Amino acid sequence: MLNTNLNNPQLFQYPQQNYTCDKCGQEFQKTITYSPASDKQELNNSPTYCPNCIEPSLLTPIKTQPRNSKRVKPKKNTIAYYQCMSACCQQGISPKKITQIAHECKQNSFGILSQRTSEIQKLNEAYRQIGESLTNLLQPVQEE
Repeated sequence: MLNTNLNNPQLFQYPQQNYTCDKCGQEFQKTITYSPASDKQELNNSPTYCPNCIEPSLLTPIKTQPRNSKRVKPKKNTIAYYQCMSACCQQGISPKKITQIAHECKQNSFGILSQRTSEIQKLNEAYRQIGESLTNLLQPVQEE
């Protein structure tokens, strides 16, 4: 067992550290260290462990700033978008411009997908219930 301190059972990960593992005694340079210290200032006063000596269940990742913090774009749902565009064009687009309809379909494609997913789940549940009913009806009658 690596950490028997009941007050602080979690270990935090710190990248690029020079340290000596308190469990195996090996020295490490610029590698990941694990410690119960909640920030880097406490690392010198807390035990440190190498990746070979830790228990995975005790790990708590420490938040670091990403180097290239780019905005994550949501996945495009092109199928729902084209289905929406098709339905709108079949109904007629005369009061609106095509660009306005395209924008609305792009915004609504995620809602359409979630609505379709819930309808599929309801349909699967209905088929399951029909199957159970048919199983009960088709069982032979037991005579006493």
